[in-house]
Amino acid sequence: MRVETAVSNVVGRLLPGVITTTRHARMYSLHTLVWAAAHERDLDRAQAQELARRCEVVMAGIHHFHEPHRVALSSAHGEGALDRFIAEHRLDVAAAAELNGLSAAGFADVYQGPCVAIGALTAEPYPRAGVRANLSSIQAGLGDLLDLAEASSLTVSDLRAAGRLCLCEAADAEDGRWLRRVLVEDAGDRPDDRYRQLTCLLLLEALHDAPSPDATRAFRDRWAV
Repeated sequence: MRVETAVSNVVGRLLPGVITTTRHARMYSLHTLVWAAAHERDLDRAQAQELARRCEVVMAGIHHFHEPHRVALSSAHGEGALDRFIAEHRLDVAAAAELNGLSAAGFADVYQGPCVAIGALTAEPYPRAGVRANLSSIQAGLGDLLDLAEASSLTVSDLRAAGRLCLCEAADAEDGRWLRRVLVEDAGDRPDDRYRQLTCLLLLEALHDAPSPDATRAFRDRWAV
């Protein structure tokens, strides 16, 4: 049955800015931060994409060595290939950030569309911070990631010490609070935001009625009748 397009269209209407690949909310903050920093540093697009890959590598390393996590999450983008770039308790950031290193070409292109949909980035070939990007909040929560990404390599101790930057820590961070406002709180007069807000409220109601670590199943059991 050829239903993928139909299902994607429904998801796009009910959860604009969310796709199956965007499985970690804090990555929205990461990519908004990267493109803003790239413009500030006057990088060309290829350099900006390299900066994004370096930040993704560091984020994967932090998530890999951060214990215990505030909440359980699936692996970070590229985390499964991380061991190839770790030797003598040190992560080779430069090598892992190369094309076909930790990932084929990084995830900047994957996140650009969703970030545009929520107003965090502009819809340009070389995007910049969008009208809803609160850069001061994003930098307060995640700005140290840029400094770590400048290093050619980082020790495991460095990565463990940066636990507050982990994907799992978004809820209590400044960038996480900004993202929560954009995704589910401040609908304003944007229909897309209102649709996403209502869908999230349905999910929260399902979990309130039947608390479960399997949110998908709880939602399906509550509403797919």
